Amino acid sequence: MVQSSPIQHDDAALTAVKFGRSEVAMQYARIGRRLDDIMFDTHRYTAQVQSNAKNNMQVVQEVLHGTKQVEAAGTGIRVASSGLVGETRIGTITFIDAARGGGAGTEVVQRWMSQAELRATQSTGLFRGGRDGVHYVTDAANTAAQRARLRLALPQTPEVRVTLEVPGGAFSAPTRVQPRFNMPGGGMERTATGQIPVKVLGVD
Repeated sequence: MVQSSPIQHDDAALTAVKFGRSEVAMQYARIGRRLDDIMFDTHRYTAQVQSNAKNNMQVVQEVLHGTKQVEAAGTGIRVASSGLVGETRIGTITFIDAARGGGAGTEVVQRWMSQAELRATQSTGLFRGGRDGVHYVTDAANTAAQRARLRLALPQTPEVRVTLEVPGGAFSAPTRVQPRFNMPGGGMERTATGQIPVKVLGVD
């Protein structure tokens, strides 16, 4: 029987160790490249987020300065300033520019009211059935009647929450509701006067 020498065993062991080290090195290299890819993607995503935030801030500033009106399409939620004309649609956002020609269009608001007021509004097509005085709405009314009474400082608990389409610019900019009728207020309200045509979009 031929026996291999210790030197041959040592050479084989050394080769195996070298091969194993080579595999480990390649694994480390692959991991390093993957980490580089992850870091690159992270930096690119961060840059995109920062760019989007800058663009969004620009839109907010333009809205606050009264040069733009923004609506989240399909939601009925609109941020507006008075005197807006013209419209440009980009994706799911509508920008209405004061610098362009055209009409201001309509906007969507909400109001808590009695069943009797709702019937008068529906039958006449006018806000509050065409009654005189100051008209109050809010951009987003609370879903609970009692909560709405507290936040909007209403004289009595209303019966229905109504979503309305009104002419754009008919109502003032939102202001904080002051305490009245022994209610704390604190919500946001908008006001208008006169005969305001209205379309009932929904009743809750």
